[in-house]
Amino acid sequence: MSEAYVFNATNLDLEKAAELLTKLAAVSTEDEGGAVSLSNATQIWILIAAFLVFWMHAGFTMLEAGSVQHKNAVNIMFKNIGTVSIGAICYYLIGYGLAYGEDNAGEGSEAFISVGGFANKDMGNDDRHFFFFQFAFAATAATIVSGAVAGRINLPAYFATAAYLTAFVYPVVSHWVWGTGFLSAFIDERFLEGCGAIDYAGSGVVHMTGGVAAFIGAKILGPRIGRFDSEGTPVAIPPHNISLQTLGVFILWFGWYGFNCGSTLLFDGPNASKVAVTTTLAPSAAVVTGIIAGRFLTGHYDIGIALNCALAGLVSITAPCP
Repeated sequence: MSEAYVFNATNLDLEKAAELLTKLAAVSTEDEGGAVSLSNATQIWILIAAFLVFWMHAGFTMLEAGSVQHKNAVNIMFKNIGTVSIGAICYYLIGYGLAYGEDNAGEGSEAFISVGGFANKDMGNDDRHFFFFQFAFAATAATIVSGAVAGRINLPAYFATAAYLTAFVYPVVSHWVWGTGFLSAFIDERFLEGCGAIDYAGSGVVHMTGGVAAFIGAKILGPRIGRFDSEGTPVAIPPHNISLQTLGVFILWFGWYGFNCGSTLLFDGPNASKVAVTTTLAPSAAVVTGIIAGRFLTGHYDIGIALNCALAGLVSITAPCP
């Protein structure tokens, strides 16, 4: 395409615009002969979805920074940038190979863990989009823990936890369900009466894994300082910035479209469109339910309940979304 068009009110040529858009939209289902192959379109689609999932870390950072006390805001932001950076290195060097390596294919150990492909060994550029997509998921599972232990864990301890989650815990769980592990629906000898475990985009693989790790971490660390008075009565610790909380939830909701729509793992407009609608309706219904229930139970409207319900709706629809 040698010509470049700049469209404005003075040089708009509808015929040329239509011709250009037709060329840009031409996608061939064959590897040869089209403007863009289906495989290349799928790669770009998954990369864009992964960028949205990566952007969710901005949402986590804003949500968590707004939820904690002011004195802990910098600490929680440090944890989130550390999660992404440490997670990228750990998942690259170790995690991806434990989740999707093929060196032990057909062996008994494959039911529990994969081996091979560490540091993207022997991986061509045709497959790196999937690595990046899975890295974004792994970092998300780890960052769930940062919010649960906010205000009660120091940086080195949390960074070690993030490394462990992205290098070993998440890769093993994702191998079980999405790889060739014993829970997978993509192998011949399936668990659970022959159907295997089906988790479309990670309600269990990502969010439950992060949630269980967060629960255990919170249990070990105990309550935040000031959470209970001398008699053991709970004391509310209000968020220091509701605006950041709300912004964080909207960023997360936006990023969730990459999470769910990208999990089609194919440049497939009809299915992605259906997933987008489902991903919109679930949190919307959860928010409306939370607003009504909160009003009756507490006697007032609570933005915190609404925000939590939005996240609950998004997490719950991630597995059964299609």
